[in-house]
Amino acid sequence: MDWKSYCLTFVDKLERQYLAKTGRHLDIRHPQTFTETIQWMKIYDSSFLKAYCADKITLHDYSIKKLGYDLCIPLLATYENPADINWDNLPNQFVIKCNHGSGYNIIVTDKNKIDKIKVIEQLNSWLKTDYGTIGYELHYNLIHKKVLIEEYKANDGQPDLIDYKLFCFNGVPKFWQVITDRSHNEHISHYDMNWQYSPVYDWKKYDSINNIPKPSHYDMMVDVANILNKDFNFVRVDFYIINDTVFLGELTFTPADGYQTFKFNNADLLIGNFLSL
Repeated sequence: MDWKSYCLTFVDKLERQYLAKTGRHLDIRHPQTFTETIQWMKIYDSSFLKAYCADKITLHDYSIKKLGYDLCIPLLATYENPADINWDNLPNQFVIKCNHGSGYNIIVTDKNKIDKIKVIEQLNSWLKTDYGTIGYELHYNLIHKKVLIEEYKANDGQPDLIDYKLFCFNGVPKFWQVITDRSHNEHISHYDMNWQYSPVYDWKKYDSINNIPKPSHYDMMVDVANILNKDFNFVRVDFYIINDTVFLGELTFTPADGYQTFKFNNADLLIGNFLSL
């Protein structure tokens, strides 16, 4: 079975999952809203290029190819087998991830206090998971699964990093999503390209903040996103600013699996109108 035929086998399951998650029936063949269009792209546009960019390891290469330099948080090591991790060669603080999905992260702030056996067990469990089949984000299933270890990064005196996520449609950045206070009271807020608070894009279940300062390096992040988004109908380009240095977090093609619900009824269609397939 070729890749296109493989993706088509998931249409019925995807339609049922969309109904269960959103309470709405999915018209995948004639998508109008943003969330419908994300479902269409899961089936009909889960490309090898998306897999290459969603892979947390090969994204470094894509950054170098497109920007001329690596904007990602530096890698310390990569492994096929978690049992091969050379703990002695690692600094005291680092972050362990799997490269083929979301949420596969272990933040280590003191390596002498971690249970290495449990960490290896957790990594092996993640590596056995076909992440792309959970929410039918099928491009993830094209990624060769590995473990990566990154440098630990934190802003001086701040417990959480702020996520700056720029939503880009057909080569044009349209709005920002800003995630703050992840560790204790997560807020998800939205701002337009003039950095005006834009609650029309806000998600249900999350409070938002209407006075987040415009980030330093704003123009640089927009310039980078304008370069990285050109190969895609839609991509979310994620950034961190850590001690006044910009880092590329990831490129995301199916945010929230395309199952997010909005506070305003017209938001899904409004955002969908930004995108032409």
